Amino acid sequence: MRRGFTLVELLVAVAIIAILSSIVVGGLSDARADARDKQRLAAVEQARLSIEIYREAYGQYPDVGCSRNTTQWTGHGSNYGTCEEYIDGLNNILQLPTDPTDDTYGYIYRTNSDFSEYKFMAYNVVETETLAKGDDYARYPNSCGGSMTSADQASYAVYSAGAECW
Repeated sequence: MRRGFTLVELLVAVAIIAILSSIVVGGLSDARADARDKQRLAAVEQARLSIEIYREAYGQYPDVGCSRNTTQWTGHGSNYGTCEEYIDGLNNILQLPTDPTDDTYGYIYRTNSDFSEYKFMAYNVVETETLAKGDDYARYPNSCGGSMTSADQASYAVYSAGAECW
């Protein structure tokens, strides 16, 4: 009469458990990245609504913050000014978003010199989707010339008429 398991049987069982757990952990990682992308998209849409509310109230789009020039991209990332109030005057309407995983790029904003156009983006941070020209929330519509870089393909954007090709 045989009692217990052999070493080979135990090793096979441990290997099967390890393979199954790695599949589950990999799936959780993808789900977290997808959730972060959905959070970014919601933040971009909320910022668009807030920027439009500001325009209705003041007759123009808000200026960039962080003491930067109006036509410069500005944001919380280290490449764009590293400040929390990167859209001047919008903090009364919206707590400006910051990206949960990226301190270099993240959310950025730009307007033109007469504040009649704007573009707001979650720039180079999208993890689970590759956007193409003309896609909803893509940086550029089909009407813009040139091709999109890998950073552009990893960006959600909203903009006013006239700012499409920035």
